[in-house]
Amino acid sequence: MIFPTDLKRIQKIEGLDNVELRNLPQLYRADAQFSRSFNNHAINLILESLPKHPEFKYISIDSRTHMLMRGMYPCIPGWHCDDFYRASKNHQPSIESVLEDAPATHYTVILGENSRTEFLKKDIELPSPPELIEQFGDKKPFYLSYDEIIDQINPETILLEPKNLYSFGPLCFHKGQAATDNGWRFFIRATFSNHREPKNEVRYQTQVYTLGRVGW
Repeated sequence: MIFPTDLKRIQKIEGLDNVELRNLPQLYRADAQFSRSFNNHAINLILESLPKHPEFKYISIDSRTHMLMRGMYPCIPGWHCDDFYRASKNHQPSIESVLEDAPATHYTVILGENSRTEFLKKDIELPSPPELIEQFGDKKPFYLSYDEIIDQINPETILLEPKNLYSFGPLCFHKGQAATDNGWRFFIRATFSNHREPKNEVRYQTQVYTLGRVGW
């Protein structure tokens, strides 16, 4: 099965140089109107930079602010694809059907230099979910298997540049990086889709991770 690396740099967003990361709101599945209601300069700049997607019904925005110590991860470690549609009863990601059943386009920006998200640089061929089940059984998380396989391949990768807007699709593998230094880090992702209906919630707590390979 081919997993396309469709990461694209859209633009550098000017005006984000002196943002106080600790003061940025943490949003969970927020629509554009709810996100703008905080009247936050950085959030509004990022929203204004997003392209239009009239083919999708929803925009859903997630953001997280972390105070990281060296070695901490801002997300579950390991290679994975974002915001994944899970239609099966065993909660495994619906990898084979996602492009047909739940198409989406993601946009992301990171602020802070100490944990830059890592993406594959080229398309990659990996076993399909049925092949994973045949090899590892149906209890092992797909992403844990993919994480192990990708690391064995040791592919070329690219790190996101802070303050830049990027787009990518549902099958684009990437992973969070352990912090290289102590400091603040902000992540925001906007997802255009027909399935991810906004909930307009605020996050009041965001965890960090110190474990290695655990799988999504």
